[in-house]
Amino acid sequence: MIQDDGQLPPSQGTDGCTACGRLVVAPVHSTYLPTGKLVNQWRCPVCRNAWQTSADSASSTDLQSNRSEHLRENAGHCLALEGTAPDDTERKQFRRMGDAWLALADTQDWLDGVTPPVSRPSPQSAQA
Repeated sequence: MIQDDGQLPPSQGTDGCTACGRLVVAPVHSTYLPTGKLVNQWRCPVCRNAWQTSADSASSTDLQSNRSEHLRENAGHCLALEGTAPDDTERKQFRRMGDAWLALADTQDWLDGVTPPVSRPSPQSAQA
C-alpha cells in the first residue's frame, strides 16, 4: 500500500519527478523502518526537486522474506546479464556480482532467523 505523502502513487509514475515529470531511475536513499515501512527519498537530476514516498508492508514476516527474495532477484538479473556480456571480463564481473547478491540473500536469511548459523570448529579443535 503506497501512502500519498503528497506524491504520485507508483501506478501514476512515482519514478517520475513530481515537478518536471522527468524519469528518476532510483531513489537517492531508502530506509526500512522497524515497523515494516519503506521510505524512499527521491531527487530529480534535472530540476533538483526532492520528494519522498513510503510503503507499508503487510507484515514484518512478509518484509523479511521480501528482502532476501529481492536480493535473489538482483542476482538473477546479474546472471541474465552475464549471458549477454560481449567478453569474458564482463561475464566474470556479472558472475561475481550475481554471486555477491546470492551471498547477501543468504546472509539476510540468517539475520532474519530463516536459516541457522553455520557452526564452525573451535580454534582448539583445529589445532589438535
